[in-house]
Amino acid sequence: MSKISKKAEGNPEWQNFESAMRKLVQVPYSTVKADLEAENKIRRRKRTRSAKVRAFRASNSNDQIG
Repeated sequence: MSKISKKAEGNPEWQNFESAMRKLVQVPYSTVKADLEAENKIRRRKRTRSAKVRAFRASNSNDQIG
């Protein structure tokens, strides 16, 4: 570690935290945003599929009862 704060000198947990934060901050925003958008697309697809399945099941269960 090149830059260690006074808090991190004697505390290995703090050193781990600082190194993780440095790595996180080094990632460009565009990369993070692209990853989040990709995850959101997958989630939206799952929601629409499950909503269609629920609607289908609901309509079929009403037909069987009535």
